[in-house]
Amino acid sequence: AVRTYDGCGDFAIWCRKFEAAAAVCDIDKTAALPMFLDGLAFDLFSGLSSEDQQSYNAVKVTRSEAFGPD
Repeated sequence: AVRTYDGCGDFAIWCRKFEAAAAVCDIDKTAALPMFLDGLAFDLFSGLSSEDQQSYNAVKVTRSEAFGPD
């Protein structure tokens, strides 16, 4: 099961779980991502430009820049 991500914990591991679940369920990672974010992580996502919100990789990079390494 993939739990929501709130900005704490190992983001790389969470991403691998999220990506695996998205592949198995055949869902668009970019479209599903906001449903799996909570707290500071959702706030960060909400503050991104609409262009960046449409790029799963941009969200991953922005998270790493905002919170630093896990």
